[in-house]
Amino acid sequence: MRFINFTALTALIIIYSCQQKPVQRENAKLTVATDTVEQIKTKTDLHKVSERCIEAVFSIIESSKEFRELTDGLEDRIRENGGTGYGFTVEVSPNPITDKAYEKGDFYEISLHESYGDRMPNIAHFRFDHHQKKLFIMNVVNADYEEIGFNEKLVESFVLECSE
Repeated sequence: MRFINFTALTALIIIYSCQQKPVQRENAKLTVATDTVEQIKTKTDLHKVSERCIEAVFSIIESSKEFRELTDGLEDRIRENGGTGYGFTVEVSPNPITDKAYEKGDFYEISLHESYGDRMPNIAHFRFDHHQKKLFIMNVVNADYEEIGFNEKLVESFVLECSE
């Protein structure tokens, strides 16, 4: 009986597969953006609002019972663990350039995070629907947003700051 050296056979298969010709791709054209920042704003921002608009959304979130419960004593706990504090990150906004958001959407999606030198772990995700004037928080167990209460008197300041 002849014994096959499986190590040698495996090495031959690997060498053969690595020597196959690469897949040919068409060359993609590179386009250079010539738009100014103002042209980009009019193309991407839904409304021409001031930077105070997003501050009104932050105030709405901060007025919720859920936010207050999450952040009660949080600053001290973060500092004890070597962090610097906590803050908001604007994930989605109708005005992504003005609000420095990652994506454009027809609502505000904002995450609350702890801040450390090497990481920023998220604590909660909030969504404010500016059409319905409702605030939501992400239920991570159900992977869905649930409506929560907030100081509805702040809607007036939101409308004042965020109207065109």
